Amino acid sequence: MLSTETSNNITDKLTTELADEIDNEVDGEDITNTKDINLPTSLKSAVSTIRTDGKRVRINQPRDSSSHLNSVSIKRDPIVESIIESRKCSVIENTYTRLAQLTRPTQRSTLFDIRPPTTESETKRKERAPSSHSEKKENLPTTIEYSLDGWDEGLNEEIERDNINPADKSCVQLYEEKCKQMNLCPCTIILRTLNTTTINLTNYGLGPRGCAALVVGLIRNTTVLSLNLSGNNIGNAGMTHLYQIITENAFIEEYDLSFNNLGTKGNEKLVKAIANCNQLKTLNVAGNEFTHTVLQLLLEKLEDHSHLKNLNISHNELDEEGGEFLAGWIAENHSLVNFDASWCSIRLKGAVATAKAIGENNRLETLDLSYNSFTNQTIPFITNSLTSNSALLELNLRGSHFISRFEGEVKIKPDCLINGKECQIYDMFVAAATNQSLKILQLGENHIDERCLMIMLQSLAEVEDISLEELDLTGIITNSSLITKGHELFANHPKLNVYVGPVKQMIESFANNLVGLIHAYCQENEISLSDIFNLNEGAATTITTITYEHFLETLRKAKIPFPKALINDIMKHLGQTCEHGSISIKSLQS
Repeated sequence: MLSTETSNNITDKLTTELADEIDNEVDGEDITNTKDINLPTSLKSAVSTIRTDGKRVRINQPRDSSSHLNSVSIKRDPIVESIIESRKCSVIENTYTRLAQLTRPTQRSTLFDIRPPTTESETKRKERAPSSHSEKKENLPTTIEYSLDGWDEGLNEEIERDNINPADKSCVQLYEEKCKQMNLCPCTIILRTLNTTTINLTNYGLGPRGCAALVVGLIRNTTVLSLNLSGNNIGNAGMTHLYQIITENAFIEEYDLSFNNLGTKGNEKLVKAIANCNQLKTLNVAGNEFTHTVLQLLLEKLEDHSHLKNLNISHNELDEEGGEFLAGWIAENHSLVNFDASWCSIRLKGAVATAKAIGENNRLETLDLSYNSFTNQTIPFITNSLTSNSALLELNLRGSHFISRFEGEVKIKPDCLINGKECQIYDMFVAAATNQSLKILQLGENHIDERCLMIMLQSLAEVEDISLEELDLTGIITNSSLITKGHELFANHPKLNVYVGPVKQMIESFANNLVGLIHAYCQENEISLSDIFNLNEGAATTITTITYEHFLETLRKAKIPFPKALINDIMKHLGQTCEHGSISIKSLQS
């Protein structure tokens, strides 16, 4: 009999040896036969128990795979990385290709041989058969040639789709697979527009998870040129995914990322991504909580982007410091065409610097500086800039806190609004009206008294060589008489349209709408345009002009709706090329 201590030592030794044997078995090596070990009979049951427990423990604790360790250091989406690196491999490797290589016969004498392979025993058996029976078999055709067209190869399309190399999958397939993996419902708009030039997801509620799926479909897309993600609240997490699209996709030229609550970290990621997007032409980052520090970083990265034509940074908090830096960037930039910096809280020194920069830039065509605190102290600098600028086509200064009150010296001497101390706003009017390039000036929603405005408009109407085409003064509190006189004052300047009142009423739009209703009536009743205005219904006469009374009578007879308050202005607009009181039929045909 063995002592207890000796039994325990033997048990420990067996445990160590069996553990090594199990390791060798798992690694594919041969296991030493346990029968060669000289053991007492009383320990055989202990050996079997230890062997079973050791295997069970080994199976229940698998080794950590190397892919799990490597995934910790991956910063980007592994699917995106596999798509980028999958171009190195051109052969599709799946279950069926591997199966075909394993089961491929060593030699085949005839192509498409449908006979089963024969063994040696079968050959000997056929030799022992009667000769007549062998002759009958020799007369049978040995091979049959047939076409593969229309045959079912027995492949499962879903399995094949899963095993396709990411480089060979379409953008729609990649997007659907990513949505399935993330348990998301695929966006219908994305599925429809992934193969078009524009994806518009304005206010769609995409969120960060939706961006994670979208990046897989756009990472190597070559058709989409414009991506609009405005109002999707993607935040900092969503910007992490969009960073990959902006840096990897070299075809998207227009990005609208406005009102997405990017935050400080998200804005920093955006700035880094924009630095590597050399093909960028349009960028909209409005309403993303930009500060003057973030703006400075962004504009510094955009200095080398010569293809950038449209930039929108509105609804951000730039403040005075941001306005000063923005002014210097505008003065030095000579590639930007359309720029929107409205609702950015630009004030004091920043507003003055921006007003001066307008005259130094000769490339901008459209500039929106509305709803900033420019105040009256910036008006002289704006006037000087409009005098020297020769490229600007449209300037928006709505809600800029310009003030003109009818009180004090102005009430005693109204002429001071034209030639006195209070002539700043009028001088800006004249500089804008006589600028040879400027076509549209918007100054609505400023604190200008209607009596002061009437005096300035009367004096402006006497100015010659007015090249301005539109002066928008809507939003300024006025009465109905001023609205009527505003259209009559500039009768000598037919190209200039002055809009005064609570809203902008464009006669041209009302006239086009009425002409469209007339054409719809003619098509519905299958009659020509000249027949509807023909006084003699039975006679076939050609009409070239009609009077205002005849025009109104025809509209009432045909029951075509028209705005009664604006019908006189509409008829004047339609009859510009004819004598007063008549309308040409040609003007109704366009």
